[in-house]
Amino acid sequence: MDYNELTQEQYNELIKRLVKITESLHERSQDVGDARATIGYGYTFNRSNNVEIWDRSGIELTRDERALLQRIDEAPAADRTRLGLTFPRALDAAQADRLLEASIPEYEAPVNALNMPMSREKAAAVSVVYNRGVGSYNRNMEPFRDAVEAGDRAEAWFELRYNSWGSHAPSEGGLRKRRYMEGQLFGLYDDPANVGADEARDVYRSFQLHRDRIVRDERNWGESIDGRVEGRNMIDLANRDYSNITADYGEVQTIREALAPARNALLTDLRREHPDLADRLTNEAFEAGAIYLDPGRDAATVAVDAEHAATLDATRRRNNAEVSSNDLLIGEGGDDTLRGARGDDILIGGAGRDRLEGGQGNDTYVVGDGDTVLDSDKLGEVRWGGQALTGGVRNEGDPENTYRSADGRYTYLVQGTDLRITDQAGATVTVKEFESGNLGITLGNATPGGGTRDPVEVPAGGVPGSDAPVTAPGERERATGQRSDAASDNPLYRDALGQVQSLYERHGKQASNEELQRTAMGVAVDATRARMTGIDHLVFSRDAHSGGPDLNGNLIAVQGRLDDPAHRVSATPVQEAARTPVADSQRQLDQVGQQQLAQDAQRAQAQEQQALGPRRLA
Repeated sequence: MDYNELTQEQYNELIKRLVKITESLHERSQDVGDARATIGYGYTFNRSNNVEIWDRSGIELTRDERALLQRIDEAPAADRTRLGLTFPRALDAAQADRLLEASIPEYEAPVNALNMPMSREKAAAVSVVYNRGVGSYNRNMEPFRDAVEAGDRAEAWFELRYNSWGSHAPSEGGLRKRRYMEGQLFGLYDDPANVGADEARDVYRSFQLHRDRIVRDERNWGESIDGRVEGRNMIDLANRDYSNITADYGEVQTIREALAPARNALLTDLRREHPDLADRLTNEAFEAGAIYLDPGRDAATVAVDAEHAATLDATRRRNNAEVSSNDLLIGEGGDDTLRGARGDDILIGGAGRDRLEGGQGNDTYVVGDGDTVLDSDKLGEVRWGGQALTGGVRNEGDPENTYRSADGRYTYLVQGTDLRITDQAGATVTVKEFESGNLGITLGNATPGGGTRDPVEVPAGGVPGSDAPVTAPGERERATGQRSDAASDNPLYRDALGQVQSLYERHGKQASNEELQRTAMGVAVDATRARMTGIDHLVFSRDAHSGGPDLNGNLIAVQGRLDDPAHRVSATPVQEAARTPVADSQRQLDQVGQQQLAQDAQRAQAQEQQALGPRRLA
């Protein structure tokens, strides 16, 4: 960890500013709500060395005042508040400043043990100790001290921002506000304008390790990971109330803003590692909170293990509905399990024998030896060695159920419902629950004349025999037909657009024409996935708290009568749909349509073969 060092004068001045702006001036001794006797800038009489500190301050005391301080020093801890509240002296600002200067060394002492230089980081730590007290710091902030001693800035920042507010529940809001500011002063990066790949991974390891805690705290006290303000926004209040500090050292950032430099640096490094995916691994492709990286450990108290086996799950829910998000999941050295959710995700297994699972959306799987892929809607692609796996052909004389890629790099073997792919070095990848055409992988039989490769159906119950029927040319053309460039050509889109406009008008929800079009296209995509051919009803999902419509929740589309058990339903997240460009949704719509056409054709062929009985097609 590289510190942001200050001169002695700058350091002293910063600590005084921190204490003054957070503690305020109390002219007389009083209980500020914490059962202590406080005077000046947060000075408490609840200690055993009052006489020493007041003498060091140079403030002249009467004989009675000095005697009272002596009695407080000698009294049991339980009596010090009562005695301290009888202190008769009133302090002006100059005297309070001198008392502050005299007491600061007491709060610096435990921080000095960390060998931190005079710096912004040390000033932030001393401010926390001044607020919590030396005893509480020693008892409760060992994780912060361990992180500083290990040079783990990200963990130290986490401890300051989230884990050191204290325990006095009535004051939690104000304490959270103060820790937001002190954490910002300490800093998540050595230099946020110059973040490297290693530092970015450190940040995301810490974020993943504490993701649940961070997400919960930001939802309650700041801004949620997806940009929603659901509780008291103490970040805004910190920037308002501590502007004397934030004006010079930077405003308190939301968690998305704080993670952005690490996201950008990590994606830059991934584009270098995976140049074939550079157009998908852009900084704009993923929200900062939508990146999941193997933390390398299960607790901050142990060292990062290159062989750590992580389970990363990108599933998020709001109001009992799954949130759609384009997520990036990155395994590292161990045998990891990566679970994508709804959205166009990229799953990078890394080293080890990983399991990559995708949900609805056009997912990309970057695999290596020993990996297993399972995709729920069979869209997307599998990439190995810098290229997409597209399938192969079985020539006459090849082993049963075995197909080879055109370049000879890959051999595809159908084993039951699994597809086992082997490269020239003998490394293997398995695709579970496979049918030809899934994930862009097509298997075909060469015709007797050579050259034509007909797709092979791989039914859910087993492997095809050598008599597997070929796909009719007309069906093949429809399955891979031209994509319409105009969204308005799609009847579901036209249905959805009219329904969205009408619904928004009824509820007074404001949206631009572009947002209406994007939202309607998102509804059309989800309705197509549900195999709907029209939309008879469109409503907002219910708010779990109020019971009324949630205008930022999900759009629920229904085809058919609501009392008909056969009606079809789809759900579309409002905010995600409004952010997704129409062209991106159009591509998803085309892929879903093509996939469904291919599945329908395969089912029709299977039914025809069952009706006619086994026969060989020349």
